[in-house]
Amino acid sequence: MKKKVIWVIVLALISAYSLLTWVQYQYYDRVLGLRQEGMRRQMKEALAEVADELQVRELVRYLNKGVGEENGYFTDVEFHKSKVARLDIWRRSKQDTLAVQRALDSDQVLLQMKNKDRQGGRNTRVDFRPSDKLLYAYFARLHSLDRYILKYIYDVNTVDSIPQLVNIRLLKSLIRERFDDKDLEGPFILSLYDGRGQLIYEYHPEEMRRGNWKEVTTVKQHLFVPADGTESGRPYMTVSLDLAPTRAEVLSLALPGLVSTILVLVLGFSALAFLLRDINFSEQRTNFINNMTHELK
Repeated sequence: MKKKVIWVIVLALISAYSLLTWVQYQYYDRVLGLRQEGMRRQMKEALAEVADELQVRELVRYLNKGVGEENGYFTDVEFHKSKVARLDIWRRSKQDTLAVQRALDSDQVLLQMKNKDRQGGRNTRVDFRPSDKLLYAYFARLHSLDRYILKYIYDVNTVDSIPQLVNIRLLKSLIRERFDDKDLEGPFILSLYDGRGQLIYEYHPEEMRRGNWKEVTTVKQHLFVPADGTESGRPYMTVSLDLAPTRAEVLSLALPGLVSTILVLVLGFSALAFLLRDINFSEQRTNFINNMTHELK
């Protein structure tokens, strides 16, 4: 009877320990899965921001070609030849709208257009004021026009567009900056493809090889997407990052479960020891009573 009770208790403890281990494993697996999904979502958001900023900078660089040269695109002191001008293509505030309105009202918007003198054969410049309807349409649709300009820049250079339009050093620095903002640490692998899907550049850091990575996550991001959102035929980049949890993260997750498991085992075996001692004492008392009864008889 004693052995049977002991085996029942031991089996109960083993079953409880197995159930606790299974529950903890499911919990850790779910937590790590949610962590990886969240980090993958952050990677997508970061690369989308990189693509937008890259398009803006490349558009500004294109518009600023020839700055400082004779008859350059811009002569304002705001634009510098050695760096990207401080021009935000995308945001248009209320003050900008009011400034445009004042310019329209005061006839300050003038275009200098070449006019060839038929008699003398000389090129002269005349001031031409666009119509209000044209100017209103331009400023109202400036965002879409910028995207169409980007699409035009890419489409007219489809043969060798990526090397012309993408600054690799700038692209890598933007990715690193956006990843750091979202606490995505560690090296990354960058692959750049043209519109035909052919690999034209790959950045593979020496300190980290694919074979050493445990949970590689790759995100794809298209570049120079037109206003209609069509991604077919657009260049794209893929960025791979190791999202495996660090040793500190694993310990922070496993330590509470390990402590609780040890506590359950200690309490279980302590209860088993007390129970065995009680059973042993009960048997000794029963034997003593039986012996005394036998002697009295």
